[in-house]
Amino acid sequence: MVMGADAIMRAVLLLVLLCVLQRSEAIWLNLPASGTKCVSEDIQNNVVVVADYVVISNDVVNPNPTISAKVTSPYGNTLHQKENVSHGQFAFTTTEGGNYLACFWVDSHSPRGGDVSVNLDWKTGIAARDWESVAKKEKIEVTSPYGNTLHQKENVSHGQFAFTTTEGGNYLACFWVDSHSPRGGDVSVNLDWKTGIAARDWESVAKKEKIEGIELELRKLEGAVEAIHENLLYLKSREADMRIVSETTNARVAWFSIMSLGVCILVSIAQIWHLKRYFHKKKLI
Repeated sequence: MVMGADAIMRAVLLLVLLCVLQRSEAIWLNLPASGTKCVSEDIQNNVVVVADYVVISNDVVNPNPTISAKVTSPYGNTLHQKENVSHGQFAFTTTEGGNYLACFWVDSHSPRGGDVSVNLDWKTGIAARDWESVAKKEKIEVTSPYGNTLHQKENVSHGQFAFTTTEGGNYLACFWVDSHSPRGGDVSVNLDWKTGIAARDWESVAKKEKIEGIELELRKLEGAVEAIHENLLYLKSREADMRIVSETTNARVAWFSIMSLGVCILVSIAQIWHLKRYFHKKKLI
């Protein structure tokens, strides 16, 4: 039963991802000598849209015809308008939800000849993001759970960072290949990440306090016990927080159940009262 529920949950998550990730679509339009052809797409609010279009002609006499293009929002606002062009690009972030319309037509002064086609590459959502520029960031960055930058370096082949945490949560370390580095094979980074007692420099401690041998090992054990104790206290505090959240959620669910039961009882009483009145009125009882 649990496996079935997990499978359903995975299917639901996959469906949500497919809906969210938007799409990239190439469209081929054959434009008539007189008239307009339009493409529309229903797009929600706050979505990035990027499109490129280019004119392709089969006419030997007039190999470079020009067209006009116009893009409008669901409320009729003009987002892009060009005349007498053979290619172009438009990009915007949607501020209205609904059908966005892109229309193309052959310019009136262009000589009439063979068919004029427009190749439109229309991208929305995550497909419109410029991942190449994202990959060319030139820095190593470590951030705290609240977004504070703890370490940042650019144009380096090695480095080191150390800090004492002041916030509980996920600490993030991100690495990018520099944009000026030659493109070739994969680049690997060896990251030696130590926390707690493992991050302590016991060699410098031994030199500073002039201890060695068994005494040093005892100090290590003492540090390990302290680290375990601190971790237990941290887990205890997290457990208390989770318990509070769980109790609050259970209380809300209980109140919702009581309210639902009350509504059902009231509806049942109202139905019984209505039926009794109806039957009395019809003299059935």
